[in-house]
Amino acid sequence: MTALWTLLTGFVLAAGAWQWSTRSIDGSARVAIVAVLGVTAAAFNIVVPIPSVEATTTIVLCASIALGARTGIAAGLVAIVASSVTGGVGVWTIWQVVAVAVVGIVGAVAARFAVRELDWFTQRSAIVLVIASVVATSAYDVITTVGSLASYAPQGGTLTQRIVGALLIGAMFTVTHVVFTTMFTVVGGPPLLHALGRARPRLAGGVVTA
Repeated sequence: MTALWTLLTGFVLAAGAWQWSTRSIDGSARVAIVAVLGVTAAAFNIVVPIPSVEATTTIVLCASIALGARTGIAAGLVAIVASSVTGGVGVWTIWQVVAVAVVGIVGAVAARFAVRELDWFTQRSAIVLVIASVVATSAYDVITTVGSLASYAPQGGTLTQRIVGALLIGAMFTVTHVVFTTMFTVVGGPPLLHALGRARPRLAGGVVTA
């Protein structure tokens, strides 16, 4: 019963994130940006099929910082759907959607502490990007792991024991994920944020839905 309720909770959260984020698609320019970012992230994940090395978190984080959480999450949803072509669809997909939503929220919060001008190549911006990347990536892994595991029927041990065990077993994957995502964000984030910042005034007359 606990697994069923967890699965239903994840479904409701994922559906809510999907509905909330798609409300940001207010024009052809934003549709194009969301599609390009999402497909780019998915293409990287497919071409580089290395566990814990992916581009979705970086792209969602940067898009959320520059264009708002809804737009960033929408790009992440496109990436998840496109990546499912090779990665398959399962319980984990629901929790990936929830995790991407959290990454988008982290990006929106980080935007309040970052430099608002087009110049993202500053020390303060780098510090913000590092902190945001570590928090977002860690949250992504924990939500996906815990949510997916709790959505399955018990197979020995208590739920807490199984979750702790899964987190410990996957600790090295999480560390790898955090390290590579942070590297991608620090190196590729500033130019991506610069480009998105220049595109921002063209989106719905310059009004961006957070």
